[in-house]
Amino acid sequence: MTSKEKKTAVIREVITPMFKEAGYSTLGQTYYRMQGECCMLVNLQSSHFNSVETGFTFWFHINARPKEDTTKEWIKQWNAAASSDIHECLLLPDCGYLHPYHSALGYKIDGYRNYQPQDMDVEDIKTRIGSDFRDYILPQLDEIRTLPVWETKRKEWMERIETPRVRLLRYLSSAQMLADIPDCIPALQNSQHLIGVSSEEIRKNRELYLEIKALSSWPDDDKWAFILSSLE
Repeated sequence: MTSKEKKTAVIREVITPMFKEAGYSTLGQTYYRMQGECCMLVNLQSSHFNSVETGFTFWFHINARPKEDTTKEWIKQWNAAASSDIHECLLLPDCGYLHPYHSALGYKIDGYRNYQPQDMDVEDIKTRIGSDFRDYILPQLDEIRTLPVWETKRKEWMERIETPRVRLLRYLSSAQMLADIPDCIPALQNSQHLIGVSSEEIRKNRELYLEIKALSSWPDDDKWAFILSSLE
């Protein structure tokens, strides 16, 4: 089964049935449901760089609109070029950074690990992603019944990416990709400054780094010493 076929199976056999059971309809790549004063919209997106080599990455844009203003024609237009600052990662524990099938971009199936092509267990993928939607994503979306509630929740969700723990996870995830040769040190330092993580926080969280390393594309490459050498 190819990466794309696995993604199709996850969508067809797990995600779409769960949305339909929750009362959502589908239009193109968009799931939508009228709830209270709102129309909740969830649009499936896939990376343009998906391939046998890179694996298959996909994610979801999430938005809410006034129910009375959301026609099927509007949904069709949004479906064609959907965008939103709320993605499914914000609804997952640790914003998805410690998820076996989630990367900084979204859900990721197969690709390379330790420079070897992966053939991930599709049944395990379906189980894990299914639990994401059942336990985290759909219950949180169900809380949205008015646009003021949407705006409040939207702000709360966006703030999750700036919590100290998630900032640290963001840094460690980027560091595991960047730490390689001395020329990468300025990029590592820039990442640390942009994300806003102190050197002290990094030094005392090797165990968290090991969790990130185990889930990265290079789980056999321990770059901790290199990361420490970049700290100011």
